[in-house]
Amino acid sequence: MLLSTLQIAEVLSFPTLEMSYLINDRNGAKPLKEELERLMCAPKPEPTDPVSERTPTLKLDRVCFTPGTQPILRNISFEFEPCKKYLILGESGCGKSSLLKLIGGIEQNYTGQITFGSLPQQALGDRLYGNLRMVFQESYLFQKSIPHNICPAGQDWDRLQPLIHGLHLTGVLETYKDAVLDERSAQTLSGGEKQRIALARAFYARPGILLLDEVTSALDKETSLEVEKMLLEYPGTVIFVSHCPNQELLGRYDNIITMEHGEIRRVTTPSETKSLQTFGK
Repeated sequence: MLLSTLQIAEVLSFPTLEMSYLINDRNGAKPLKEELERLMCAPKPEPTDPVSERTPTLKLDRVCFTPGTQPILRNISFEFEPCKKYLILGESGCGKSSLLKLIGGIEQNYTGQITFGSLPQQALGDRLYGNLRMVFQESYLFQKSIPHNICPAGQDWDRLQPLIHGLHLTGVLETYKDAVLDERSAQTLSGGEKQRIALARAFYARPGILLLDEVTSALDKETSLEVEKMLLEYPGTVIFVSHCPNQELLGRYDNIITMEHGEIRRVTTPSETKSLQTFGK
């Protein structure tokens, strides 16, 4: 009976202990969450100049990234020209996502130099995010309504409506209306719906540079094709990482970059895309 009582007590106490750990983790992340929402929701002056006129040249010069004992990126040198469209291909683990995180300032312990126009990345500080947006495969949603997730600092329906239509979000808006998403309701959204909301947020901000990491991975083929066409028509620079791109759109990219083992192994122009038609099949 004593052993049974002890075992029952342990089983009953486990959820309480687990809950206390989760609450502690959440409280620890709260300042970071608040700072992220402050940066994303702070009102910004509406840009009056076209996106193409405020898109800098992005240059990487001998960039290496070794967060642990093994290097992830080795001697990356490349120049992303303003307003061009780039597709980065490569097998899982080749360094594609790490490259985007370095450009976006998420990872900073690298050697070499990353410059935006004439300014090094380190000199930009928070200004880096004034003209750059990054969308991940797993998208973060604020505890706000869906329209306020897309345009946190205030809604311009003339700009919002084409995005809602183009990204197939009309049904999502009708389902949730102006309801505020909490942790539970956010879980009812599919991965594809979250990706499209995050993409709408990035498009709405009209940054000079879009960094996109597998943002069509949870979409069906038809929707994925339409979203990728929107990316190719965006007036700024687009750097799109994918392990399985739409084959029929390969020829519309200005450059297709193939990475292997943390290095750029090949840069292909549209006239050379026929050799890549079997990639990912």
